[in-house]
Amino acid sequence: MRPFAATAVLVIPLLAALACGGRVGVVGGGGGETCPSPAAVASGGTCATAGQTCAATLDDCGSPQSVECTCTGGGWACPVLGGGCDVQCPLTNGVSTGSACNYPEQSPCTVAMTSTGCDGTQVTGQCTCQSDEQGAGVWECVQSTEPECADAQPPGCPDASTVVPDDACDVSPQQSCGSDVQQYDCSGNVIGNGTCRCVAGAWSCNITVPACPPSGCPDPESVEQGVPCTTPGVQCSGNPTSCDGAVFYDAFECDDGAWNDVAATTCDGSSSGGGGPVDAGFADAKGM
Repeated sequence: MRPFAATAVLVIPLLAALACGGRVGVVGGGGGETCPSPAAVASGGTCATAGQTCAATLDDCGSPQSVECTCTGGGWACPVLGGGCDVQCPLTNGVSTGSACNYPEQSPCTVAMTSTGCDGTQVTGQCTCQSDEQGAGVWECVQSTEPECADAQPPGCPDASTVVPDDACDVSPQQSCGSDVQQYDCSGNVIGNGTCRCVAGAWSCNITVPACPPSGCPDPESVEQGVPCTTPGVQCSGNPTSCDGAVFYDAFECDDGAWNDVAATTCDGSSSGGGGPVDAGFADAKGM
């Protein structure tokens, strides 16, 4: 009877536990709880059952690695993969803004960038590998403000007239040089010259094209000598003149950002209201 009694002593508590709703913990499920997806576990999401273990897939220097994470303090705690990654960072001046990089492997890299300012001093900056949100990466470079040197070309730069966008350059990588290529506003006025940087053997220039309204001739009433214009070389009518009851217009051309009267209209008489036109640039208003 004693062996049977001993067995009963062991079995009865287990049956009592089951009868009262007790459950035996499940490995990998933490007391029977369902595990979330491995991605949710790997991202460090929240959890509710302390001690629960679930599988996760971590990135180990570009290779997926399956690990077990534990619910601790309301969040998933995963083991730290050791060894580190052998990151290959480019050399100084080895990259340029917009060129491709290997993200995330090169995300820890900071690449120095130097160039010669217009006063001969060294201008420094740095490039980092940033995600382009499409599964790839690009280098983004930030350079310190260059000194302002009026009408001065930095040492080593060619004549500004030869610095043309996309033409070949033969100076240090990333070096900035002035260009004679002019920038205009929407009225045709010159607002300055462009600045170009030697990138991968060709000039890359910061010449800005303003967002201007569609081109065309404005109201002839607004076209007069010296008034700003937007499209170099275009000819439009302006300066309306009444001759013997008919309206005639001068011919204007947009030169250097301003209207220039190239064919003036005068009346054959003592006043603008009498006589015919002597030199009519354009026909009367009905013909425009």
